[in-house]
Parts: sequence; structure tokens; C-alpha cells
Amino acid sequence: MILKNIQSIAQFFLFFLLLTISTAFCEERFFIQTIGGDQAYQSKSIIATNDRGYVISGQYGNEQLETDLFVMKFDLNQTILWSLVSNLDFKACANDIFQTKDGGYIIGGIIFDSSSLSDIIIIKINKNGILEWNHRISGTRSERVYSIKQTSDEGFILTGYSSSYGMTKYGVFLLKLDNNGNLEWSTITGDDNTENVAKEVQETLDKGFIVVGYTDSYGVGERNILLLKYNNIGNLEWTKVIDGHNSEWGNFVRQTKDEGYIVVGRTKSYGAEDDDIIILRFDKTGNHEWSKIIDNNNDDDAISLSITLDQKFIIAGNTKSFNQEENYDTILIKLDEEGYVDWARIIGGKDNDTVNSLNQTNNGLMLAGETESFNLTMSNQFIVKTDQFGRIEGCEYNRTVDLKTVTINPSIMSPSPKNFSVTPQVNTISITTSTPNIYSSIQCLYVSECYTQEQIQSLISNAIVEKEEIILLKDEKINELNNTISNMYTKDQLDEAISKTLENYYSQTQVDNMINKILEWDEDNDGMIGLIEAIHALKISAGIDKVDRINGE
Repeated sequence: MILKNIQSIAQFFLFFLLLTISTAFCEERFFIQTIGGDQAYQSKSIIATNDRGYVISGQYGNEQLETDLFVMKFDLNQTILWSLVSNLDFKACANDIFQTKDGGYIIGGIIFDSSSLSDIIIIKINKNGILEWNHRISGTRSERVYSIKQTSDEGFILTGYSSSYGMTKYGVFLLKLDNNGNLEWSTITGDDNTENVAKEVQETLDKGFIVVGYTDSYGVGERNILLLKYNNIGNLEWTKVIDGHNSEWGNFVRQTKDEGYIVVGRTKSYGAEDDDIIILRFDKTGNHEWSKIIDNNNDDDAISLSITLDQKFIIAGNTKSFNQEENYDTILIKLDEEGYVDWARIIGGKDNDTVNSLNQTNNGLMLAGETESFNLTMSNQFIVKTDQFGRIEGCEYNRTVDLKTVTINPSIMSPSPKNFSVTPQVNTISITTSTPNIYSSIQCLYVSECYTQEQIQSLISNAIVEKEEIILLKDEKINELNNTISNMYTKDQLDEAISKTLENYYSQTQVDNMINKILEWDEDNDGMIGLIEAIHALKISAGIDKVDRINGE
């Protein structure tokens, strides 16, 4: 294969970085997987694991009768390694799961007593699904958790809502636990007789926390998006309420590299009475920078969000706008830094296929939710892995759609809700687990091979060029490469990169010099070269940097 007119050092760097991939990992699988059993499953959360597999958690059973929380672990070939279902005396559901630094998992869930009041349940399991500890967190009425994360001090932060502690309705509940699940502090945010619910929390770069949800306070609409910034001990630093003339819900928030924030959710305020996806950008102090909606002809909702290495945004949500039966499909959307659509793709059959969770992997996107398609007898789990462009090649249930964003100007308020410390009850309860009956079926599968080291050398050495000018690497380009390069590229991703409009060219001599310089840094002669080493080698080969050898990552 001959590559013509290779554009810019960024595309060359794709080749060089591929030298870090050993031949043992030269296969990537993109798929739609359905999972069920003798009871219905609802996947609430999915995470890509350190061993290139994935874990899902959620609810198992008949929601009208009795449900248990479940966790399942899969390897990279979609094989179930282990699974567990809680055997509790009351209904339970796992709403979120996070892989901990010791390789295990922390689970945030809800349990219901006989009076239908709810408590929070936190469960720690090891990498093999063995229970390590649990804590039941309760007040005088109902508490729920929707998001849990491990913090930089190896403790845990979780959020949801509480109707205890004098709250007539709900207050945002934020709790900090240590590494063993012991309570360090907890706060309630919200005024009495108001509804304030948190859906997502993330630790910020200053070791504080950003929380998003919704409130019925402060605005003219029925619901408004609520954005809260706390310091590291739960003191409220600032509050923003985003108000349209109807209803807005905030579902997910992430901090950006510049310490600002990106928020997604849904709104009824800017089109017909249907729900629209809303995206909002704030700076690090909560000042509003821009807002967009995606206005289609039916209901749309943004559920989750991920920030890519090139600092763009992947949104996962649900839409009725492209289904002939007006059922829900899963939608994936990539936006640029200013909120304009790069691409959008639909995943789903003719019945309802909805997403609850999005997780970004080294070279793709993973989603989990629920499906009624694929001739299943009941609603069951829906697990999807696409490439970084939202594609599963050859899959009839994965298609491109045209979308555009529209700029809006919502009202942004800065209220001062009450924020006060509380001390919930924290107890350990008896939990036993069992292994459920599970079936798994692959509805679509595309296997993409990776390039080996030998293939990459052959590709680059055959490059044809049209210019002889030496193109110097600038420091800012090196920084850009640092922030945009992923760990692994498949053949399809490589072809995508080199097929774009090409402007800059390199001579064969320049290419050979770069290859040789890279290979000189392979101290163990095993084809594995660190990212930092590769960047410095490229700078030296371009003649702009003279540095001592350093160890790669």
C-alpha cells in the first residue's frame, strides 16, 4: 500500500505511536451485545476496565415485584468472566459503578424497605467480584445515590438526594467517604419545600467537586438545571441555575482541560413541546460561555458525556426523532469545542433501545442500556462498543444521521441555597450473592485488525512525497500532540486520519530519518517505545531540540 501526500506531523505521529502496540493486541472488536436471563435486566452503568474488558451494573428482576442489584464482568471478547446478584430482603438497584485504584469496584445503589422509603447502599468488591465491605446510609425518610467516584485521596464521593433532615421535598445529598467507606462528611443543599436532585458528581482539578442536577426553585420554568461547585470539605462555593420558560434537566457534567465545565441534559423551552438535547459551557468560576440545543422533530435527551483527547465532546442520549415507529433509539453525537456537530450516529432496531451510560475506551466508545429489539421476550441489557467515530462497520442497526445545533441564550441565575452538614446513619448489613442464569447474544460484530510494527515501517517507507522542505515542529504542536494522541489506533482509524485533505509533505529521506531516530530509542529492541520518548525523538529528528535521553511512559 502506497500512501500519498501525508499531511502534517500529527498524521506521522499516528504511525510512530503504533510502534508501541505489540502484535499480541492487534485485534479490536466493535459490537452490539444483548444479555438476558429468566428475569429482566436493566444496565445502569458501564465502565471499560484496565484489562480491556468491561463491567456493567444495574437492576435485575421485575420492577413491579422484586428487584436485586447485579454486576457482570466481561473480557475483551464479550465473554462473561463472573456475575453476581444481591440476595436482599428488599428491592435493590445499582445506579453507578467505578473501578478503584486497587483493581476492584465501588458500587452505589439504592435499597427499599417495606414502606417504599429508600436508603443508599455502598458495596466494595474486589477484581473477582468478591464482597469486601458494604455500608447502608440512611436518614429518617428517603436517600438515593445516582453517581459515585473514587477521589484522588482514594476515598469516595457520591451524590443524589435526601428527603430527611427537615426537607419537605428533596435536597442535594453530597457525601465523602474514606477508603474503607467510613463517613468523613456529608451535606444537604437546598431550601425547604423545594425539589433539588443531583444526578452526577466529578472531582475537580482543585480537589473540590462539581455537581449537576435539577431544581424546581428560582426560575419561571417547572424544572431548571442546577450546577453546584463545592470545595474539598463540602462547602458550597457557587451555584448556577439555568432557566428556560418551561423545563430543563441536567444529567451529566465534566470538567474541561481549561478548568471550565460542560453540561448536558434536556429542555422543553426552545422548540415544540418535545424534549431537546441541551449543551452548556461554563468557565471555571461558573460564568456562562455558550449554550446549544439540538432541535429535532420528537423527544431527545442527553444522558451522558465524555471529553475526547482532542478536547471535543461525545454525547450519548436517546431519541425518537429517527425511528419510524416513534420508539427510542440510542444516539451518539460528537461536538467540537464550540458546540457544533462533527458527526452523529443512531444505534437501535425498530423497538425501544435506550442508553443509560457512556464510557470512552482507548480506541472507541462503550454504551450500556436497555433494549426491546432483537426478538427478545422481555426488556434486557443492551451493550454497545463502537469505534471512535461511533461506527460498527456493516451493522444494520448503526447508521449516520444529520444534526445541527442551535445557539440559545437561557437565563442564568446565581442563587444562594442553604447548604448544611448532616450526619446520616451508616451501618453494615448482611449481603449474600448468587450467580444468575444469563444468556448473551451478539447482534453485530466487526473485527478490525491493528497494524503491526513491520506493517507500519513498510507503509511509511513507501511514502511518496512532493516537497523537499524541512518542516520544523513547534513546541505548541508538540503540546497539541500530547493532548490528542490515543494509546491505540486500528487500521480503520489510521485510514480515516490519512484520507483527509493533505497539505504538507515529507521527503523519503526525512521519513527514514524519523523512523531511524524512533527505533534508536527502543532500548529493549521489543518494538515498545514510550510516548514521551517518541515525542522527543521527533523533535530531535526535526532539528529543533537537543535533549538528554529520558525514560518513556
